[in-house]
Amino acid sequence: MSLLDDYVLDYSLLNSYDKNILENRLVLVLKKDSYFTKIAFSKESREYESIFCNDEIIKKIEISKNEILFCLSDFEIRLKLFELSKIAINGAEDLEIDSFLDILISYSIEKNASDIHIETEENALIIRLRIDGVLKTFFSFDIKFHLILSSIIKLISKLDITQKREPQNGRFEKIINQNRVDFRVSTMPTIKGESIVLRVLDT
Repeated sequence: MSLLDDYVLDYSLLNSYDKNILENRLVLVLKKDSYFTKIAFSKESREYESIFCNDEIIKKIEISKNEILFCLSDFEIRLKLFELSKIAINGAEDLEIDSFLDILISYSIEKNASDIHIETEENALIIRLRIDGVLKTFFSFDIKFHLILSSIIKLISKLDITQKREPQNGRFEKIINQNRVDFRVSTMPTIKGESIVLRVLDT
């Protein structure tokens, strides 16, 4: 488990910084308000203090260089998904939620993921992808987005949207890049909330 699982990475905030500088100096901006700026840095981070104003109060957590670079990779996709999740939370139409799911699925297939895991932590919705047998956290969103995303997945899988205390299984298909892709859907209640797994079926 990564320390970053406790944070919803605000890619709109990260987008206000020069991504090349963040990558070069190995720093992530996790939170910024009128009181302080919280960042993640690594042992290899270089001269990151110059990115911020002299009077800013900086709170820090240390993570690995690879985690920082991973969070900054595929930046445009991450930013787009983050923005769509915020729009959905603020009362979006189904079109935005469908776009989120299409982008997520397309990205997962591009990465050769066999499974997409949608899980809840205390304050965040975490999406992990299983690639070459290894499950890794790829995205984090506001916990409020979980009900919206789970509802649309259950709807297209013909599952009971109101049922959260019993496991359910279903299927759906999507046309991605002019190819039909089938998915098997499993939901499971957990201590922290409902977990959903989408298994990509090779057609």
